Amino acid sequence: MACYTNCSDEFARDVEPGNITVISRHLIESHGKLLMVRHRRQFHPDGLWVTLKVDVLEADFSTHDWVPLTGGLGGGQALFVSMEFSKSVSAPCGEVEEDAIYFMDTRDVFNMKSATSSPSKFDRGATWVFPPEYQL
Repeated sequence: MACYTNCSDEFARDVEPGNITVISRHLIESHGKLLMVRHRRQFHPDGLWVTLKVDVLEADFSTHDWVPLTGGLGGGQALFVSMEFSKSVSAPCGEVEEDAIYFMDTRDVFNMKSATSSPSKFDRGATWVFPPEYQL
């Protein structure tokens, strides 16, 4: 069985010995636009991942460039991001917040408006259940 991922990873240089910094890039279709989420996170010797920086860029096919999104995702949406699968959903909806990026692999959520990261309410082992209108 083939295994597909929607992202790429690279290791970055670390200033502090013992820390590991990883930059992942995730492609996501949202409202007919192609977005790339660039997630810079660091693994500390105490066993925790810490989000250092998140950039969201939109593909501009007329200039063949990636344009940074600022001030939120727009259009009342949130993103669920993991190494295997990512999805854009309408928000707010239940516990899903607007302009939030839920990183399922590191169990944290990044708020686009405040540019802050916090622990996510959603567990990595949780099953993703989307209403029928969000199904592929």
